Amino acid sequence: MHPLKIPTAFDRWHLDFLDLPVTVKGNRWLLVELPVASKEAVADFIYEEIVMRFGVPSEIVTDRGDNFTSGLVDAYLKKVGVNHKLTSAYHPQSNGKVERFNGVIKQMLRKYTNGALHRWDDFVNAALWACCVRVHTTTGYSPFYLTEEREPRLPGDVVQPYIDDATFNDPRTVADHTARELAQLGQHRAAAEFRLKAMAEKDKEKWDGAVKKLSFEPGDLVMLTHEERFGLEPKFKGPYIVVEAYPDYGTYRLQTIAGEPLKSLVHVDRMKPAKGDKPDAPWYDLTFAHRAYNEAMKEALVTPDGFFDKLSNEQATQKLVDDF
Repeated sequence: MHPLKIPTAFDRWHLDFLDLPVTVKGNRWLLVELPVASKEAVADFIYEEIVMRFGVPSEIVTDRGDNFTSGLVDAYLKKVGVNHKLTSAYHPQSNGKVERFNGVIKQMLRKYTNGALHRWDDFVNAALWACCVRVHTTTGYSPFYLTEEREPRLPGDVVQPYIDDATFNDPRTVADHTARELAQLGQHRAAAEFRLKAMAEKDKEKWDGAVKKLSFEPGDLVMLTHEERFGLEPKFKGPYIVVEAYPDYGTYRLQTIAGEPLKSLVHVDRMKPAKGDKPDAPWYDLTFAHRAYNEAMKEALVTPDGFFDKLSNEQATQKLVDDF
């Protein structure tokens, strides 16, 4: 496990789209309230909701969706000096913070909607408010406090005002009070950061103790999980050749047997060693397999007795190899 470094407040943002049922108002995505999540919407969101409210972050972490990797978003992030980190393909754990938060929001919306899923957008603000004011078990403080420098006053609360009338009338007292509050907030933010780091290390120890560690070197043959398999297709495809290793992040750059590089880095969780010598062709090639399947189905449809009934396994295999 390779946990990300704990940043200072507002220094790193994790973004993701939460795909939900389309509502009667036409909303579907939770990042922005638009029926279609466009690249323009993402750029506007980063500008209006992050940069204009909290300043320019050092980095933003997203998946490799087209909305996040478009030229428009990339150009804007480069212009304002934001380091855009992309998660490895088919590995949502790389953006685990936002994935866990998505799970919390989904669970809360299920309770708020009470089965009326087409109205989830009516309850988003209530769900986000509940997440914002609750005390985080790791930091020991609520996100509202760490952001706004005070605890919120909730409906029904009877609490002491933030600054009473007597204090408010004396500017010097107000200044002293504000200075103490800011100093205390700084201490609490430092404590929250320390607890987050401690929890990250604890999670790493727990994960590393439960998971069998794998590592590969350039030139190794590996199999890759087939994330988009159809029907009875095998769980792994390949083999592939390791070209570069990035051990600090647990990711690798791979290429096919024919030397064609994969577009995205691959996380070690999706890899396993390939047994045997380097073959001349992939053991399972998607293009070949899909074309062979389609051809077999076509011939089966025009042959009364059926394609697979007429040929033995050896004959069928040889025919597919010859066609390829």
